[in-house]
Amino acid sequence: MAVSAKSVRARRARESRQLKYSFSKARNRGMINYPRSCSPKRITEWLPGDYNSEQSLEAYRRSAAYFTLHGEVPPWVSGGSGKPPADPVLPGSDDIPRWPSIDQLCEQWSDEHLGSYSKSEQYLYRTAMTRLRILYGGYPTNEFGKSRLKEVRKLFAKAGNCVRTINGQMRRLRTIFLWGSNEDDPQLVPDGVVDAMRNLKKLEDGDRVANVTVEEYGEVPAVCDEVLAETIKHLPPAAVDLVSVLRYSAARSGELFKMRVGDLKKKSPELWIYEPKKHKTSRWKHKRTIRFGPKSIAILARLIKGRSPSRLVFVRPGSLSEKHVSRWARPGVELAWNRDRLGGLIARVCRDHDIEHWHPHQLRHAAATEAYNRKGGTAAAAQALCGHHRLSTTERYIDVDDLPADGLARQFG
Repeated sequence: MAVSAKSVRARRARESRQLKYSFSKARNRGMINYPRSCSPKRITEWLPGDYNSEQSLEAYRRSAAYFTLHGEVPPWVSGGSGKPPADPVLPGSDDIPRWPSIDQLCEQWSDEHLGSYSKSEQYLYRTAMTRLRILYGGYPTNEFGKSRLKEVRKLFAKAGNCVRTINGQMRRLRTIFLWGSNEDDPQLVPDGVVDAMRNLKKLEDGDRVANVTVEEYGEVPAVCDEVLAETIKHLPPAAVDLVSVLRYSAARSGELFKMRVGDLKKKSPELWIYEPKKHKTSRWKHKRTIRFGPKSIAILARLIKGRSPSRLVFVRPGSLSEKHVSRWARPGVELAWNRDRLGGLIARVCRDHDIEHWHPHQLRHAAATEAYNRKGGTAAAAQALCGHHRLSTTERYIDVDDLPADGLARQFG
């Protein structure tokens, strides 16, 4: 049976760049299969202890961290001369204060504070904590500082993150340790640890970390209307409605994913509004108002007609292909969109039809750019449409149209 190029691309996309924690049923042991690129012969590391035990997971974290940092099999595997780093020795005397582990600090902070952040910010915090715990999860908090924070930073550089992302993740880790140092009963992080972490200098464009040159991520461009129109031809109707409203309203995609029929307020025949209770900046008590004009209202009115207030406005189809039936597509069950579903659908359509790749957040940039460049448009109007608290944020969303300047140059230049 011939294998199509499309199936090969899909199989390659599913391959993980991280070492997998595998299970041997015959031995009840955890193991790591290293890629063949590391050695002509496939190398398997058998981890100590039973599968999924703390000893086995800790050994996996050590080996995975070494492989991620150095790109090679650890020296303590397959007859290597070295030995794995020893576990941190915690003081056992009752007279010496015993500080909690970094794993415990992250879990306690997550239980109390992670839920107050937006979904995208939660994802970033989880990524930061995962890489921190891979290297130093079992270490007590009093043994962390500037040098070990630099080692964590190497993981982000190896993953190809840009300067802004890496600096932001370092700030998030400091936030977690700062919270632990401010706790009184009991104090989770000793005084001085956060100050040592603050001494780590921020990265700048062109700096080298772990033999990798980190660069600043380029500005996100607005998706042009020609590319958008070509993409819409190949999207299912449910996705077309969602993409169109995102383009007209400058809303964040996550804000519309959870919008329900009863959330819409009709201020006038030509203006509807939606005020989400929880959004990206709600933890700072910022108010968010999403405005829908006539183009959006025409789509929304059709979607909410005859539906109860508790229903989702934008419902994801149970199957995006007529050849398959989703096992989740059951009568009466509404499927909500999410960032991966919408972004993945757009990426597949662009790839299969040779369209310039774009992602949903570029629709927000396109709406802000149009609000600024249209006749009578201002940066303040674009700021209000996007719901930004600072004008400097809006300026990153705007692509200035050169046509007016070209016309002035012809007249007066």
